[in-house]
Amino acid sequence: MALRKRMLASVIAVALAVGTPNLAAFAEDPYQYFKTPSTEDSYVIVVGEPSDIGNNSQLAVQPPKAALGERASWAWCRDANDKTCDFTDPKKDILAWQIMPNCAETTEELCVESLDLAAPEEDYKPAEFLRTAKGGVRYPAVAKLNLHEAATPSLYTATNAVNAGGTTTYAVIMKMSQHWNFKTKKFTNGPITANVVPYREQQGQYGPVEYDATATDGENYRSIGAVSACAFAEAGVCGVTQDFTTGTRARVKFRIPSDIAGWFSGRLKDPEISITKHSATANLVTMAAESVVVPRLALVRKKSALTAKEKNFNIGIGGIESGTSMGLSASDEDVFEYIDFYRPLLKDTAAGTNSYWNMQTAAAGTGSSCLSDSSKVLGIVTTNAMGYASGSPSFNNGTLDYKVAGLHYLPGGKSEVEGSYNFVMRSETARCLYGFSKAPISARISVTSATGEKKVATTVVSEKNGWLKLAAYGCTFSSPTISVKLSQGKAAPVAKKTTITCVNVKYKVLTKKVTAAKPKCPSGYKKK
Repeated sequence: MALRKRMLASVIAVALAVGTPNLAAFAEDPYQYFKTPSTEDSYVIVVGEPSDIGNNSQLAVQPPKAALGERASWAWCRDANDKTCDFTDPKKDILAWQIMPNCAETTEELCVESLDLAAPEEDYKPAEFLRTAKGGVRYPAVAKLNLHEAATPSLYTATNAVNAGGTTTYAVIMKMSQHWNFKTKKFTNGPITANVVPYREQQGQYGPVEYDATATDGENYRSIGAVSACAFAEAGVCGVTQDFTTGTRARVKFRIPSDIAGWFSGRLKDPEISITKHSATANLVTMAAESVVVPRLALVRKKSALTAKEKNFNIGIGGIESGTSMGLSASDEDVFEYIDFYRPLLKDTAAGTNSYWNMQTAAAGTGSSCLSDSSKVLGIVTTNAMGYASGSPSFNNGTLDYKVAGLHYLPGGKSEVEGSYNFVMRSETARCLYGFSKAPISARISVTSATGEKKVATTVVSEKNGWLKLAAYGCTFSSPTISVKLSQGKAAPVAKKTTITCVNVKYKVLTKKVTAAKPKCPSGYKKK
């Protein structure tokens, strides 16, 4: 947990602190949900998305954890040949994040192949690839180190799918993470995030995050205006993040290392996943799903009012023009306690909503070795809950349990948040859990609140092409547990076969034996 927190903190700091544009320019955009301006003596408290960890690639030496209110200093490297990343020093904790290149612009195997969009109630159509974002942090792959190529977000246009901002432009941001292993002298593959982001272009004093060889303070990356409101930044252009039009579906094809398996989690509705072997070292993943609307937690707190508990919750501080922000990721293991802590201050009401299409690799489930098979992708768990468990469901007393959390009301404090939950699992994994045969599987889904109250939800169960799909829609969130109980009826009895002897009508000496459940003599023969 500590490593993940430090990683997220560092990227938040870079994303927010490297540029200082006028945030008022973003005031009407959906991701600027801070309704009360903060001041220099205040923090904006947030629950962030796991996929919101910066839209630029990095290669750097990680510093020790920073104290509250301080920003850690990373030692950034231009590429693997930069002496700052000294691979011979066992004391250096070297991390790499790569935005995956587009297959149209690289000869590397790991890349983004395509994006298809579908407007509500319409079919998918291919989006047109425009380019990867200009400039930005890029470094080549180094095969002997198992270091992957780093690029910038892939930009597309889809004239059939207008987003909520009124544009047809979308960014695909596939981000891989790696950690230097001093013993093996290679990078090991870590979590992957996939994000489809609607955007509109805004002109201004912006620029990509880029390496600055003249820096003397150890932080060798500089930019103008590369704030978190930008899905990407180019010279003079910010791709301002927008919401999806409700009901929009996206389908992304991408290639990932074949050793990345197990589970995915994220912000998707009714996901469909397909994995095929691309090569000996890579798999082709196709993920198709509808975007989901997620309630957001945001409030302003005076620095002087912060309790010891709140300070312990902190994972990273990044300066923004109107103040500073801190918070947890929606999949952090402490997010349930975090939301409950701020629930009374917020009157159990969300500050706003945003729509997402994202996914990331997740930790293995607990309670059964069937949930921790690392040889293949086992499934995906998605929800629109404000906070959710980072791994796959746990197997407890015959049920698959998954914990989520959120504020009870939408902005305004009157309408309840309606939750969605999707669970797609390999049929063979389900059969492994329960020792099932190949007979059809059925399921019962229940949603139980923290007080034990059963919540009514619309549930869907189906099994097709080797995948078991389960869904619950319309449940309300506080801190409920979603439980799935699988069952299986008896397989249809196998009909008993019998054997008969048939005699040729014309030539009596010719006979044939026929064995079947309902044996019949062939033409020209009759039963003896």
